[in-house]
Amino acid sequence: MPLTSKQANKEFSKGTGSMPGLGPKRQGRHSGRSKAPYILMNERMRTFVVPEGLNECDLKPYVAKEVKIDPRDGAWPMADAKPDPQSKRGGLFGPKGFDGRYYIQLAQYMKSVDKAE
Repeated sequence: MPLTSKQANKEFSKGTGSMPGLGPKRQGRHSGRSKAPYILMNERMRTFVVPEGLNECDLKPYVAKEVKIDPRDGAWPMADAKPDPQSKRGGLFGPKGFDGRYYIQLAQYMKSVDKAE
């Protein structure tokens, strides 16, 4: 079922090509007395800079949900809040995923690693 403007947040509008992470898309201003109803302004236009060699890169922008993360491969500690292998990302995060509690635990872990080095 397609997403409609009634099901999304206030910044979503299908008619303007809204981009939720970037906020509402206002690319101009309404003119008060001019015959043109809407004036586009170059300084408000969104521009995206694409890195060189992006077409030749093997990396993709998305990670599938089926990808298993092995916590032993990286410097990510297991969550101290009941890690469950059946939970999100195989128990690497807490039962609620990457929440505030796990973020604080990770920050403390990274500080201790920096002090050890």
